[in-house]
Amino acid sequence: FFSNRVTMWWPLVWAVLMIGLPTVDGRKQATDIQQQCFAHDYKASFSQCEDGRRQVQYIKNATCTGPQLLDGDSVGCSCTPEEYIPQYGPCRNGYRKFLTYTHPSHCTPSRVQVPHPLNVRCACTEADIGSEYTKCDPDTGYQRLVHYFVNSCDPSNMPLPPPKEMLCNISCPSGEFLAPPHA
Repeated sequence: FFSNRVTMWWPLVWAVLMIGLPTVDGRKQATDIQQQCFAHDYKASFSQCEDGRRQVQYIKNATCTGPQLLDGDSVGCSCTPEEYIPQYGPCRNGYRKFLTYTHPSHCTPSRVQVPHPLNVRCACTEADIGSEYTKCDPDTGYQRLVHYFVNSCDPSNMPLPPPKEMLCNISCPSGEFLAPPHA
């Protein structure tokens, strides 16, 4: 008896959850509760230094419930740890070495403790992509060409090409071979 009633009402409950409930004034009330914003959901933005002070505004940089912009207090003109920008050298052996910090012109250097960043991986390029054929699958008669990164690099801006399926019975003339194409 109970399971039939639940089964009968479940589509209506699902629709209310997906669409929302109407309020007294006819607008829909969201039923999915979005997370409230916290301090780490905002990024500080500073104005130029004037008369030894600068204004702080906090700009929301997350999808949470809260105002887009919060006005802050005025602070001194010394740079905060977050304002120091790490500078790196050229790419060598897959990594860029940390050189020094710079600071924006709207603040003055201070003796704050800034964490020493690690060396960072270089961004991947097409030269970092290798490929190879898998073994032939006797059930399907196909093999796959798969791609991979040959170097330790940052793949965030360079996705790997999708695998390609090829027939196993591809033949080449004597002295030639089927080489993987370059990405």
